[in-house]
Amino acid sequence: MKGLDKFYLTNLYTEEHNLLLEEISLLIQPRYKEVVSLFYKELLSDSSARQFLDTEQVETRLKGSLEIWLQDILSPKNHDEIKNLVERQLKIGQVHARIDVPMTIVDNAMLLVKNGCFEILVASTMDREKLASCIRLVNTILEASLSMINQAYMHDMVENERNAMSLRLNLSGQDLALEIERIRSDLFNWLSDGIFQVMSGEGIEPNSLQRSEFGLWVTHKMDLISTQEQISNNIKHRMDDLSSQVTQLKEQQAEDGVEIQKKICQVMSKTVNEIAWLLSELASSMLINSSKEDSLTRLIERKHMAPVLQKETQLSMSTGNYYALVMCDIDHFKRINDIYGHAAGDQVLEQVAKVVRQSVRVSDYSFRYGGEEFLLVLPECSLEKAVEAAEKIRCKVEALQIELESHRSVNVTISLGVALFNGHPDYMRSLKDADMALYSAKHQGRNRVITA
Repeated sequence: MKGLDKFYLTNLYTEEHNLLLEEISLLIQPRYKEVVSLFYKELLSDSSARQFLDTEQVETRLKGSLEIWLQDILSPKNHDEIKNLVERQLKIGQVHARIDVPMTIVDNAMLLVKNGCFEILVASTMDREKLASCIRLVNTILEASLSMINQAYMHDMVENERNAMSLRLNLSGQDLALEIERIRSDLFNWLSDGIFQVMSGEGIEPNSLQRSEFGLWVTHKMDLISTQEQISNNIKHRMDDLSSQVTQLKEQQAEDGVEIQKKICQVMSKTVNEIAWLLSELASSMLINSSKEDSLTRLIERKHMAPVLQKETQLSMSTGNYYALVMCDIDHFKRINDIYGHAAGDQVLEQVAKVVRQSVRVSDYSFRYGGEEFLLVLPECSLEKAVEAAEKIRCKVEALQIELESHRSVNVTISLGVALFNGHPDYMRSLKDADMALYSAKHQGRNRVITA
């Protein structure tokens, strides 16, 4: 075997190397826990790595997974086992991309693992020539594995970024402009309520705008749907500036309460009007740049899900404000297609999707997950609130009478599974919880909401 081919993971488990790996695994296997403990101790001392590792669930799972991975990668393999091994390395890279863990951390982790293995081999009694061969083989296998992990990681990271850009381009400009008008209305409602609170003596918290419906939209949605980074940054800057000014004015309130109340109201009004103008600019740019027609359901396509869930997972882990997932499925949809035809099925999809779109907050995301399946992502939402939202959708769909051609009509129901982000940085685990809850709802009689 010539060239670089001999260093590819698929070509490393030769008959000669398998004999060496038998000896290597006998030496290293009893001390895998020692290598893994060293790995964790070093990485947890690094602040950039700690945010990805410092949770009980991750520590428990990852320690066991790392031990299994070491046993797997450093043991002899036949041809069929090599294929499965490669698939597992690619899957690890995909998980790293979903978590958005920096590859520098993965590279440094691999250095720790290699050093731990080398120390064990050096302390053995094998002769100098065999020791050198074992160290070279361990280093080559681990590097080849890392290369494969990095390959899958980069592919998925590029795909995520491409989908994030595609999300901005493919969402209907008209729908987004309408959404911005709705959020403008929420902004002015906040202003009216805020001025009343201030002038009545109740006062207002400096970060009240950030916690409002408008603030949730800015935090969780604006950057993902806006192509105008400067406008988005200006909106966030004015919100932060408002918080600072309100804090400073409240500190002076004891000196002249009424006068300070007026100043707070003036600052709030000025900021809201500036933000409203920026929102108008944002809406105009979206209408100008929009060239796509609405899809059947006018929900976001599933391929755009990854950047949204990645962002929500990172926000949840950094703030402690968890998001909820609601998986929805129209009951007996195949039967509707079979009895009434696919045109009728499309009408059902369109009408149910409309109910879903109109039943969620403006800061929430609605995806068409599959044929008749929808996925809702609800930022900063408790399990109780998510169940309440799901039940609201279920009742509206159940009451829906869908008019078909030839003066026919049909009623449908919907099953929903609800799950709260479970704290694991791989959002697919939370998604699986919601999917399993939906599965339970379908098997417990349909037309119901079940939690994970």
